[in-house]
Amino acid sequence: MEPNPFPKLEQLRSRPDQRPIMRQSWHNLTFFHRSFPAHLIQALLPPELTVQTFRGSAYIGFVPFWMKDVRLNGMPPLPNHRYIPETNIRTYVTTQDGTPGVWFFSLDCPDQLAITTARNLFGLNYLKSSLHLNVLPEKTIYSGTRINNLAASYKANVHHPGTTEPAKLGSFEFWLAERYLLFAKLRGKLIAGQVHHDPYPLITPTLATCHESMITATTGLPHSTHWDSILFSPGVNVEIFPVKNITGN
Repeated sequence: MEPNPFPKLEQLRSRPDQRPIMRQSWHNLTFFHRSFPAHLIQALLPPELTVQTFRGSAYIGFVPFWMKDVRLNGMPPLPNHRYIPETNIRTYVTTQDGTPGVWFFSLDCPDQLAITTARNLFGLNYLKSSLHLNVLPEKTIYSGTRINNLAASYKANVHHPGTTEPAKLGSFEFWLAERYLLFAKLRGKLIAGQVHHDPYPLITPTLATCHESMITATTGLPHSTHWDSILFSPGVNVEIFPVKNITGN
């Protein structure tokens, strides 16, 4: 029987009792998720982490969005007109003590400053890409191509009219979206970084398509056109806290 992940997921929603090192806001996120056999994803992870499953299935998330007001805590934000699109490929994992979080296989971004900062501070696999968003009142259109691998690209079209609401505790949607801890390897050590934000306001799009080749190009996992879950959020304001060492080699 799978351990119940929800008590620990809910605990991580609490704001850490320390000062954040960075603030930013995330907008027009679409969470595309596809299931894979757990052993295929486990083979791609560091040995300190175990792929987390929901009712026997493991998932890869493909998440395009854009962010703004990115700044170090106490510093003014970048100019408001400068938005930074991003697309990440992720899965869900636990540490040896059962702490749940996210492992990012890649994070595509066109902004060199953001790439350098995230690589140095968090050890994240940021990659230079050409990304575009067209944000309409009830529709968001995304596209992207990785600069050093033109075969890694995507196009997505998401219609999201209606009223949003947070995911219910214990639901599959909560398990996918409400993640506040990331794990990464920084200079040979496994680290954990926590974020804090209000629960995502979510809606299931009335129509959504995403044709991508990035998951296979990044992970080597089999290509598919099927998505098991698609969720849209207009966004949240985010605080980012200092990383902590988990283990070292």
